[in-house]
Amino acid sequence: MEEKEEKHQCSECGKEFSAAEGLAQHMRDKHSAMTSHELKEQRKKEREDQLKKEKDKSERSKLTRKILIVGGAFLLLSGLIYAFLVLSKGGGESRLADEEYILRTNLRTHSGVSMHIHPHLIIIANNENVNIPAEIGIEGGIMRVIHTHDATGTIHLESPVPKDFTLGQFFFVWSRTSGEPKVFNSSCILSYCNNGTKAVKMFVNGKESDEYENYIMHDLDRIEIRYE
Repeated sequence: MEEKEEKHQCSECGKEFSAAEGLAQHMRDKHSAMTSHELKEQRKKEREDQLKKEKDKSERSKLTRKILIVGGAFLLLSGLIYAFLVLSKGGGESRLADEEYILRTNLRTHSGVSMHIHPHLIIIANNENVNIPAEIGIEGGIMRVIHTHDATGTIHLESPVPKDFTLGQFFFVWSRTSGEPKVFNSSCILSYCNNGTKAVKMFVNGKESDEYENYIMHDLDRIEIRYE
């Protein structure tokens, strides 16, 4: 019985070959210069490469998101720390904002305020009481949120919203009312400045304080500034 000859058919064009070598040569010459097996291997490798690229891209994207999240958290924390330090120390930007609030908030009556407190201020220089004038912060019937009504040293802090006001801001209002600087810090009180013999000291409710112009005033505080 005659043995049947094995045929090798091209998967691309259907042409048949008696030997595998002929088919391989045909594939290289006429189609892709690769055998079907080689093509499958190449396509498999291309898929693997594509999957690897997508995985690498995904990993880079995750890393970028982590960096952005950590960086954003760091910036937020830094901002909160900075704001806390500025507010706790009476820093420049916060103080400027508060002074703008003081200047643009004008009160005509004592009603309708959510904050109304009365610290008391005494200034003694060279063993003499310094006069604290009446109507600091009051002009034409309009009251600043920080003001006095009489010359007793009672400071009125009245605001439509609760806020912290510093002793330095009282001197700011006093300067605006009088038209001349009213200085207060650890070195000077008005025209009296540290000179090696005498120095500025501050006491709040009987205890010495080193907060000076940054001191936040409270209701019924007794504040004494001495130059001695």
